[in-house]
Amino acid sequence: QRRQAIGWLFLVTLVWGGTFVWMKEALNAADSYLTTWHLASVVAFMIVIRFTIGAISLSIFNKNARSGLKDIDAWNGGLVLGLLLWAGFLTQMLAIDEITPAVSAFLTSLYVVFTALIGLVLRKHPLSGTLVVGILLATLGAGFIDGPPQISWGWAELITVFSAFIFAVHIVATDVITKRVDPVRLTMTSFIVVISASVFTLLISLLLSPAGSPSIGDLFSLLFHWDIVLWLFLLGFLGSFIAILLLNIYQRFLHPVHMHYSLG
Repeated sequence: QRRQAIGWLFLVTLVWGGTFVWMKEALNAADSYLTTWHLASVVAFMIVIRFTIGAISLSIFNKNARSGLKDIDAWNGGLVLGLLLWAGFLTQMLAIDEITPAVSAFLTSLYVVFTALIGLVLRKHPLSGTLVVGILLATLGAGFIDGPPQISWGWAELITVFSAFIFAVHIVATDVITKRVDPVRLTMTSFIVVISASVFTLLISLLLSPAGSPSIGDLFSLLFHWDIVLWLFLLGFLGSFIAILLLNIYQRFLHPVHMHYSLG
């Protein structure tokens, strides 16, 4: 099972590597089609569509997922994981509008460091010498994004690091919860939580946005453009349905930090 888990998580690596590009391309395309711009509204809308695609795909391809809607344990676990996913993807997408996909990917990889530190604090996952070396290499790689030794840190970079911390908490929580709750059911409920939280974020963003910002109708008009639909479909079907489902199923067979190396 461990070897099989590493193989499937390698597939997740390939998919998640693409998501940084797909997110950036989706935002760039939306910017070109909208006559007005409000980043928070666009990002929240895209997360809603992304995870709606993921939830529909999961319900179609796995009947067990729908049974999770009647499982109170799946809802409790899904609430925790869903809110973490929502916070992580929201902050990541807000930041990626200002930085390149490569920079976003490197900074997000700091979740390896955060996962190890969280494990130490909780005394759940002691570090071996190999893991320490891996953590140092991950930190060094992130530090040399703009070349040695001077790094310019803006708000987008800092928010991306914060999203990496959220994803690390999500990984640790996933490791605990998926050992107690069916991972397929958990995936379904967590997707619904992400959708619900993102709809709430979208409504608040629309209410607080300045005059002349895109309306809800303007946002839905984006779905009439094939390129945006393509990027959102890739994010929803591959980045959410396939990648997160595989992560939930197979992460429990690996040490969380080992799992991160498989993804990195």
